[in-house]
Amino acid sequence: ASSYAQAVANELRRLLGLPGGDPPLAVDADLRPEGKQGPRGRTIGSYAAYYAKWSKVWEAQALLRADAVVGDLDLRRRGG
Repeated sequence: ASSYAQAVANELRRLLGLPGGDPPLAVDADLRPEGKQGPRGRTIGSYAAYYAKWSKVWEAQALLRADAVVGDLDLRRRGG
């Protein structure tokens, strides 16, 4: 699942960078907690551990307004 998720993310970055009607959108995948060294995808447990130990106040504030719109419906209903 991890390698598939990374392949999807890479393809999405590639597609967003292609010329089109709108300017290309560069996605900086290095903007994640561990920078370039960190994983591009995480398990739910890994996210929970990160937010419990390392997250900053602004990250928690951003999540207060976040809403899941895709993915497993049961997981979305539980709130992650």
